[in-house]
Amino acid sequence: MKNNNDAEYLAACCKAVEEKLNWGVSAVWTNQDFENLSENILEATGVTLSSTTLKRIWGRVKYDSAPTVTTLNTLAQYLGFEHWRAFRQSVDKTPQPGNEDTRHKTVITPVIPGKQGRYIWAGLGFGVIIVTAILGFNSIRNKKTAAAGPAAEVYRFSSRKTVTEGVPNSVIFDYDASAAPEDSVYIQQNWDPTRRIRVSRNQRQATSVYYYPGHFQARLVVSGEVVKKHQLMITTKGWLPMIEQQGVPVYFEEKDAVKGGEMGLSEAQIKAKNIPMQPEAPWVRYSKIGGWDSLSSKNFHFEAEVVNDYGEGTAVCRHSEIYLLCAGSAIIIPLAGVGCVSDLNIMVVDKFVSGKEHDLSGLGADLSQWTKVACDAKDGLVTVRVDGRPAYQVTTGEDMKIVGVSFRFKGTGRVRNVRLTK
Repeated sequence: MKNNNDAEYLAACCKAVEEKLNWGVSAVWTNQDFENLSENILEATGVTLSSTTLKRIWGRVKYDSAPTVTTLNTLAQYLGFEHWRAFRQSVDKTPQPGNEDTRHKTVITPVIPGKQGRYIWAGLGFGVIIVTAILGFNSIRNKKTAAAGPAAEVYRFSSRKTVTEGVPNSVIFDYDASAAPEDSVYIQQNWDPTRRIRVSRNQRQATSVYYYPGHFQARLVVSGEVVKKHQLMITTKGWLPMIEQQGVPVYFEEKDAVKGGEMGLSEAQIKAKNIPMQPEAPWVRYSKIGGWDSLSSKNFHFEAEVVNDYGEGTAVCRHSEIYLLCAGSAIIIPLAGVGCVSDLNIMVVDKFVSGKEHDLSGLGADLSQWTKVACDAKDGLVTVRVDGRPAYQVTTGEDMKIVGVSFRFKGTGRVRNVRLTK
């Protein structure tokens, strides 16, 4: 059995990830490889581990602190286990060199959480990979490396917007995927793999419509792997009020929502668009993307007052969210009635915390009344306050540019006194 040194388990985890990816030895991984791994982890688990965090884990960037519990749990979930403890237990059960019975190998079966359908790729066969990783055999990986597809350098991928700002916005993608080993080429709008369009490797252009503003990383996907990506920002003309729905959202003019120093859509305005409030209340969003001063996610001050005006039926919790969009991630501050905080999930750039596993009661409030929310970052220490009370605090190592702000309300809500400064 391993001792209580997490470094040994982390080394075993890294080996297992390398075996799963089959990208060759990690010592020669490029920055793009770590970015691609970050995307794979996000798509598989819904949690962002930045390329910088991954480089620290693989020893490519000097960092004295141990990985956070969230980081370890995410890596374990990427490997098909319920959490880090389950991964450690599987390692402890693995035969060690000199002690194993070569006739009867122990096969480790990852736990597949029933409610996390995205982990269903894991299975019995992965136990063999764990065993191989712990014993340090690299021959399988080295043999398969020779069969890998063309390097990312042989592909080309760029884009052009048809309008400078505003939505809808058609984007023209110029690409060259002629080196693809098979005609399995996709262009993906953002991190969401459902936002893919299939294209021919023999074509050179494709188009796609962006109906929502924001900061995106468009991707060129070949044979299931992201080979190229670039940043793409769809800005707004001032504040854009909208009602989210499948496909095309319902847009409003800024003047329709801004009155008397407040911004908000009324229930009557929503119903006038033939959008019902029950049985499922819609999400209303107010976004301003672009036009903010150059701000760092490690040093800024944000504050605003919000009120959720609708608490009927399925919207009884008055769920509300504030997004500080960054170039590559986001700070997402969720709010709800005090009795509903278990449903909340907070994200601060590279940190993700679930209310199912942590106490996020500080983010609960009487949202039928004006509620002041503030978020301050100083040298990476991010503090969220609700009505002056400390609600959540975390340190982030990432430094990203803040590019936009969005407010979302289940049902409908209003905003006033918005400030975002250094």
